[in-house]
Amino acid sequence: MSAGQIKAVAREMFAESGYDGVKLAEIAKAVGIKTPSIYAHFESKEQLFLSLFAEAAESERQRITDYVEQSSSRPGPLESRLKAIYDYYTDSEESGGAQAFLKKTMLMPPKLLKPKLQHDFMQFEKAVNEMLGQMLQRAMETGEIREQAVQPLINVFYAFVDGLLVESQLYSREIYRERQQMIWHYYWQSVKG
Repeated sequence: MSAGQIKAVAREMFAESGYDGVKLAEIAKAVGIKTPSIYAHFESKEQLFLSLFAEAAESERQRITDYVEQSSSRPGPLESRLKAIYDYYTDSEESGGAQAFLKKTMLMPPKLLKPKLQHDFMQFEKAVNEMLGQMLQRAMETGEIREQAVQPLINVFYAFVDGLLVESQLYSREIYRERQQMIWHYYWQSVKG
């Protein structure tokens, strides 16, 4: 059994049940091995979880980086490029793997690991902020959107995305989609001025 196979199963289980809701014995059983075999690859449940978190954050950062680089090299309005990122983060049905794991972890971080996870997440967010900031700044320079402070636009973007993450758990799919589109409309109106 490889570390990769253990990680794949553990990521799904942690995404569904959180850190505290999963025991190493359950991961081992789902993989088809005995619990001590996990220790051949990971010192502890904590190390396994933190390695998954680091990989998920890097995977998400790379996906956003790739998207921003691809969209920057293609002509097109900021609205459609920014909306694609918004949709990526707010389409909860499509989120799986790394994104689902990150969302669950940051909504309900394990108490013991919270400071480390917050620090690591801030590093991830800093990288995404730089990319979003560059997109917004270029759009201001070309006159596509009005001149304004970039950081508040990024903060409001995150506030809407985070709020929708909670709403995705509370409302029917139809109501959620309506709210998702309405929030985007108001966000874009405030960005373009």
